[in-house]
Parts: sequence; C-alpha cells; structure tokens
Amino acid sequence: GGGGGGGPLQVSSTRSPSKPPLASSNTLSASTAVVAPQQMRPAKSAKDGSAGNRRPVSLPDEGPALRHSSSEPQRSVTSSQSRRSTSAAVGDTLPPVVQPASPHIMASPKDVPVSELRFRKMTSLVDAAAVRSVAFHPNGISYAVGANSKVLRVFATPCGGDGSDSCLPSPEVLWAKKDVHKGSIYCVDWSSSGDLIATGSNDKVIKLIPVEPSTHLPKSGQEVELTMHDGTVRDLVFAPPSFSVNPLLVSGGAGDCNIYVTDCVQATALHAFTGHAGAVLSVFGWGTYNVCSGSQDKTIRLWDLRTSRCTDVIPGGGGGEEVNFGGGGGGYASSAVASVCVNRAGVLLAYGTEDGGLFVHDLRAAGGARSAGLLTRLPCHTSDVRSVRFAPSSPYLLLSGSYDSSLVLSDLKEAVPKPVVVGRHVDKVIQSRWHPQHLSFVSTSADKTASYWVSTAGTH
Repeated sequence: GGGGGGGPLQVSSTRSPSKPPLASSNTLSASTAVVAPQQMRPAKSAKDGSAGNRRPVSLPDEGPALRHSSSEPQRSVTSSQSRRSTSAAVGDTLPPVVQPASPHIMASPKDVPVSELRFRKMTSLVDAAAVRSVAFHPNGISYAVGANSKVLRVFATPCGGDGSDSCLPSPEVLWAKKDVHKGSIYCVDWSSSGDLIATGSNDKVIKLIPVEPSTHLPKSGQEVELTMHDGTVRDLVFAPPSFSVNPLLVSGGAGDCNIYVTDCVQATALHAFTGHAGAVLSVFGWGTYNVCSGSQDKTIRLWDLRTSRCTDVIPGGGGGEEVNFGGGGGGYASSAVASVCVNRAGVLLAYGTEDGGLFVHDLRAAGGARSAGLLTRLPCHTSDVRSVRFAPSSPYLLLSGSYDSSLVLSDLKEAVPKPVVVGRHVDKVIQSRWHPQHLSFVSTSADKTASYWVSTAGTH
C-alpha cells in the first residue's frame, strides 16, 4: 500500500445545533429562498509530440494498445508548484477547432472516428462572474451549475441532449438560489438517487440541499451545513451508491489536506483520510468502494472505502522522471495534479496537471507496480488541465478542459491518440461534465459562461 489512511473520525464534523439532520429538516432559511427564473438577470456577454515507441500494453475488450513508459516510481513529494501562464494558446500539434455541421441523424461513436465528431454549442448561461462547477442529475434531464456569484442554478437539459433543431437557444432555469455560500461555489455533485445536491466553497463549508427526485425542485426543508474542512473545499463526489444505504459524500480541499467521508443522512463525518501533503484538488469515485484523489503534492492516491485506507500512491507526471515523446524531445512533467478520473471499466486512470500535462495510467498492475504503469502523455494542452472525464458511452473516449481555453477529445483506442479540439471558451475552462446517457457535455469557464455542447455526428 501507499501509506496513509484513516480510521473512525474522533472529532465529529461541526454542524450548527439549531440545524437538525437532513432527514428531519422542515423549513427553508431566508438565505436559501428559491429565486424564480425571471428574477435572475444574467450579465451581458462579455508540447509535446506524439507518444514514444514503447512496449505496448494491451487494453481490455477492444482497440489497439497504448504506449507504455517504464519509469521507476518516486515517492518524494513537494507541497507547491508554480503555475504556468493561463493565457497560452493550444500548440500546433492540435488541429484547429472544427466548426460543427448541421445536425443530422447520429450514429454510434463506434462508427464515428473522433476526428469526424462535431459538437455545437446548444445553450449558454451568462453569469455576472466566473462559472466554476457543474453536475448532471443521474437521469440526465437536468443539471446544476455553481458560480463565483454564489448562485446555484438547476437547468433543464435541452431536448435530452439529442441535437434537435427544436431546442431553444437559451437554457431553461428550473430554479436558482442566491447566496448559497459566503464564497464561490467551487464544486457541486448530485446524489445517485437524485434527491440531494452537495456544494463546496472557499468559505470552507459544504451545503447539502434536498430536492424532490421527480421535479428536481428544492424541498421545503432546511439545508444542512457541514464545517469539518478548515480550508477551501475544492472538490466533492458522492460515493458509489452500492457501498452504503445512506448516501456518503467524499470531499477534499486545502487546509488540513484531509479527505472526509460524510454520512449525509446523519450529517456526520465518518472518516478523515490523511496522507496528502498538499491541498486536495480533485476527488473521484468508481466501482463499488473505490476513490482516487489528486493533490498539489503532485501525487494521486487510491483509497478503499471498506478499510478507510490508502491502497497506493501514484506520482503525477511519471514521478518527476523525464518522459520522452517521439519526435518531441523530453521534458519533466511532474506538477500538481489538478484533475483525476477513472474509466467505467476501472482500468484506466486519467489525470491532468497544472503544467498542462494529461496522463493515462494502467490500474491493472497490482500494488506498487501501479506507480510504474504510465501508459501515455497526451499532447493536448499548454496550461492547467482542470477537468478530465471519460465518456459514459465509451471506456476510451476522454474529454479534457484546460486553462488554455480548449476542450479536447482523445480516443485512447488509437495506437497513437490524436487529440481533437471540439470546443473553446473565451477564457479558462474550469470544468466539463458528460451527460450520463448522451454524447453531450456542459463546460464552465472564467469567461462567465456555462455552455451545453451536443454532438451532431455521434451518440450512444
């Protein structure tokens, strides 16, 4: 194992004594009153080369192998990393943004190469401040968006994400809440049952907001406030639903750099996972009991919810080893790990770093061998890669978003993946999330928008 972990939390999470547990809340506080859509008045619009020639590693099911880097793992970490310029443009290794064609009957993504996929921006929210976070309802018919303006909005998904011409150009706001936090809404997630939304902020607080599963409207009950974090809550995710009867929330951030596991019904922190030496920037859950986290300490940690322990530590960017790229020379890629995710097969770990790196690891190696399981670095971005997600429809289709303003799609079935820019924002891309059923996604940006993108050349 990689060390670290946590048993039962001895100090319970702080919650105002005037606030009952989630299950017994009955009234809405004044600060979280529902804002009708018409009351919301949005502001006016405002280096690498290809993979090297390395021993191939086979992938399950189908597709050619990815390339493998056999560097030895390094366990040393540092607590901070300088950020590169966030205004850099995408390098010449990427093709220009492909202008989407008119919508047509869509085929399966297995029949459409990534180079031929087209995405068009269907709707776009314009806010008064940067828009940071987004999460889809589990059935995909609505999505929640959080912004620096402290407003949480829930939108109806346009036409189920099928790219029909009948879709409206503006997003339909189902409801909105002002001043959900005292600070920016850094992260948001929706429980698998659809009856709970969780948000985190730089006010060091997590809010649990109960909603009606059928209408997606907030219940007439008081939201719950969790205050176990002593720094900015950078990311949170509901644990896999099959692991516990009560919904469990996994959250991480700055301050003590702990990862907390909270019982959302009892509003009680059950465990505090320790081990990271820098702020936790990203968390992700998959399978039945697995969680991974990316940190400013330049590592990814894998956690087992059954034992509350860290099962492995993976050095980000190859652990500081020089990674050679065919025709593109070498370079040191180690940097703070800003985003992490695992594909639905539980085989591939993708993560983005603050120096623009986008890496893929093979998780099939046992124990510490995972640290040497670097498969490839994708030549996608020139600045912080703040968002990575595999498509629900494919275990090999990876969407990444970066501070270089680009949204990039990579097909890992290709022997040498050729990333394609499928969209751009005017400013930094902060987050992007796939629709759970359709080949469409929402991206958020420092340009004060949240855009809904839909494929016109492939769906599942």
